[in-house]
Amino acid sequence: MYILLMISFVLHSVTLLVIWRLRQQLYSVNALEKKQREIIEEMDSTMATYLAEVDAQNDAFLLKVQQRMKRIEAEQPGVSITKPPSDEEGKEKLDIAYQKIDLKSEPQESFAELLQQEMTEEVERSENELTKEEASKLSRNEVQEIALSLQKKGLTIEEIAKNLYRGKTEIELLLKFQQ
Repeated sequence: MYILLMISFVLHSVTLLVIWRLRQQLYSVNALEKKQREIIEEMDSTMATYLAEVDAQNDAFLLKVQQRMKRIEAEQPGVSITKPPSDEEGKEKLDIAYQKIDLKSEPQESFAELLQQEMTEEVERSENELTKEEASKLSRNEVQEIALSLQKKGLTIEEIAKNLYRGKTEIELLLKFQQ
């Protein structure tokens, strides 16, 4: 009789232990799900902010392009910026602005000066900027170090973001957390 009572006690103890362990696992799974939901919400808000920033940058870019087109047309009477004619075969019309230059007018700068200026800009660009492929391969610490060095050189957050092919908000956060 005592043996059956002991076996019953052991079985009840094992059962309670298993129930307690399963309950712990359930709590850990629920905590993990809650954490994942929070991460998803944070990612959603980050993406929404990023998209809003991209939209604002796109609008600013379009405004700059329109202003530049107006300025070019005003400064150089021989240059007109128009849309190209439609294709003869009935394909979709191209919606790209192109520059029509009056070749009879005298150039304002010599070819050598323009070439020298372009080469200088290219050298400066190659010294200061990474390619998009190089920037995508950088680790988070490398991005942070480069951003700090560019900030010390006096570049603005927008210029740093452009050089590293990152969002302005991301660079701001990196620099804030570093300080």
